[in-house]
Amino acid sequence: MWLLLHRWVDRVTLPSMQMNLHGLKWFLFIGCHTFEKEIRQEVLIDISLRSPAFEKGSFSDQLSHTICYETLIQKLEQTLIDRHYELVEH
Repeated sequence: MWLLLHRWVDRVTLPSMQMNLHGLKWFLFIGCHTFEKEIRQEVLIDISLRSPAFEKGSFSDQLSHTICYETLIQKLEQTLIDRHYELVEH
């Protein structure tokens, strides 16, 4: 019975896990007008990430199989903070 169940479970496609980061706040250069290029504006960002890779950590309980929220937020900040965006839609 276990062998049959094991083979069935191996074929099941599990849904992707989702990571949600809400209310991230940065002060960014956004806008096409001269005054907007000189003063940072407060921007609130919500991000939802979905990946089958997120499942591994939930089943293994191993820190090495996870994504660190702090590292992710730092990388986002490095990407966003030093650029100027003409359009919010960018």
